[in-house]
Amino acid sequence: MLAAVRLVVDILTNNKVFANHPGGLLAAGAVIWATNVIAFGLWYWDLDRGGAAARAHDPYQNPAFIFPEMQNKEYVPATWVPRFVDYLSLASPALAVRRRAARRCALSCPEPVRE
Repeated sequence: MLAAVRLVVDILTNNKVFANHPGGLLAAGAVIWATNVIAFGLWYWDLDRGGAAARAHDPYQNPAFIFPEMQNKEYVPATWVPRFVDYLSLASPALAVRRRAARRCALSCPEPVRE
């Protein structure tokens, strides 16, 4: 949070730190983005099904979040449960779209034609 405030103050006060080093601005933005993804991933992971401890005792109880794998039982086993990586992809729309698109492509692409 402190890094985000510092970044905004530096940009708004016309500080020349990032004018001479645009890579520093990109790096600061990347750190803020990664921190947000991790924080929301942990938050979603803790909220779903009563938290990690409750999921350890009863992993198949009613979920708070519905993942695509839960709706497409023909692609995954019936015992599939989300892992922390799935909550990270839920926290980041860019990761979620890329991951789902790759999975959909892998499942829907036809097999190569053999001559």
